[in-house]
Amino acid sequence: QREEAAAVLAELLRDHRTAEAAIAVADLHRYFGEVARAREAVEAIQDEATRQAALVDVLLAEGKAAEAVEAGRRALAMGLEEPWVWAELGRALVQAGSLQEARQVCEGALKRFGEHSAVLQQLMTNLYVLCAYDDMIALWEHVDRPEQYISQVAWACFRKGDFNISLDRFRLEGGRWWWVSGA
Repeated sequence: QREEAAAVLAELLRDHRTAEAAIAVADLHRYFGEVARAREAVEAIQDEATRQAALVDVLLAEGKAAEAVEAGRRALAMGLEEPWVWAELGRALVQAGSLQEARQVCEGALKRFGEHSAVLQQLMTNLYVLCAYDDMIALWEHVDRPEQYISQVAWACFRKGDFNISLDRFRLEGGRWWWVSGA
């Protein structure tokens, strides 16, 4: 399965030479622990801003959180204003130990781009790491797709000491899971 996926992505990269293809190849290599090969795929990206943004993942996999933060900042400074870049910077900041700044980065991106799943996911993680469980639950109660974050919110309730958390705290309505406040 691994070899088949690698062959398909290598063909994609050979035929299209796009940044998206290079990032997909890098992700596959990183997933299998082949960080050096992931770096090679990222280094082949022509656009410098996109290369810097994609480098964040590789640097984090190499254990270089401070360098990952700088790569994310360079990508943004070069004008790559995409939600996923902000989310990656937030993740790098968490791993670098800059938890409050990570929260500010993700909250700013959320205001700027609206509910983008990568930004929301990273903000939820940031709030959890900061033990800001009430903030996390408040955010969750207002997102468009709360079902994506149920497990995180359940853990936040558990960490708060709300041991009565169970499926009765959630309800399925119209194909969506909803928080039942005060249940």
